[in-house]
Amino acid sequence: SIKGVGESIFLPEQDGELIYGKAFSKNPSQPFKNGTVVLSFPGNDFSLKYAKTDERGVFSTYLQENLRDSEIVIQALGEPGVNIQILNQPQLKLDNISFSNWRLNMDYLPEVRKRSIYNQIENQFYASKPDSVVVRSYENIMLGGIPTVIRLDDYTRFPTLKETILENILQAGIRRNESGQEYIRILQQSGRPNDVYNSFPALVLIDGVFIPNHQMITNYNAYKIEEIKIVNEQYQLGDKIYQGIMAIKTFDRDFYSEYESEHGIKTSKPIPLPRKNYFQQKYSTNKTDLHIPDYRRILYWEPQMEILENSKKLEFYTSDIAGHYLISLNGFTSYGKPITVISGFEVVTNNH
Repeated sequence: SIKGVGESIFLPEQDGELIYGKAFSKNPSQPFKNGTVVLSFPGNDFSLKYAKTDERGVFSTYLQENLRDSEIVIQALGEPGVNIQILNQPQLKLDNISFSNWRLNMDYLPEVRKRSIYNQIENQFYASKPDSVVVRSYENIMLGGIPTVIRLDDYTRFPTLKETILENILQAGIRRNESGQEYIRILQQSGRPNDVYNSFPALVLIDGVFIPNHQMITNYNAYKIEEIKIVNEQYQLGDKIYQGIMAIKTFDRDFYSEYESEHGIKTSKPIPLPRKNYFQQKYSTNKTDLHIPDYRRILYWEPQMEILENSKKLEFYTSDIAGHYLISLNGFTSYGKPITVISGFEVVTNNH
């Protein structure tokens, strides 16, 4: 249907996993306008994103990384007391879908039995042609600078994070801002103590959770901390510049469970299924392959493919099963328009 002015269209998540919501100051009638929202994805493979709110307080961002953990901490940068609500993605309308009343009958028994035998034989040789899970990749916030790693067990232990910074970390210190609140700062690599950036706070993370108010953690139990990584370079998050990064890792990686933010909320997201490398049968001069039975009914499967030219060549081998095969191509254009192409071919012999 044709969309009118002010209406929205829901596009497929072609740039990653869509996360969006709304931020408001005191109640839904007072949106957090034109502000910055920081999204922390904690865990070993942590990531950090930010998004700008519009006049309605609505924000959105994409998560391209394939992370292991489902938790999210969403906080309004520099604004305590902001309420944040995650918005649900539009649901597909399934009211008009109808299905035919199709049932199996005894005439299909020979074909069902034959397919069952083929499947059992294929399963017996799965080790020779397995699918595999793609190794997870993620964007580490530490990239862009070589960190200095301080493992606290290598030093004299002190009870609090503040004492640990003052006694064991030469590159960092504790200062007070104009409001009298303590914050963590990191010296520049240049060693120029009077540079304006030296008065800027550090970007501080604990197990991947962004900490907007450093004073909340100065008395944090340092016996829980395994290591601290320091990067001396500037880092910009939204419209705010930080002097350096301090990434703190605890032994149990459980800071998320105990963290209560005055700047936002804790929530979770469904974990996407891991990507797979699907096995593709290839026949070469290796005679061993020729002795392995091939009873594939799906000859070629590629769940994600990008076509940048006018044409794309795909190659695959047929199996030992003759018959009619269906070609089904489904996708989207760069503008979000769905495309479906259906064709087919026939295999009349069992030669590959």
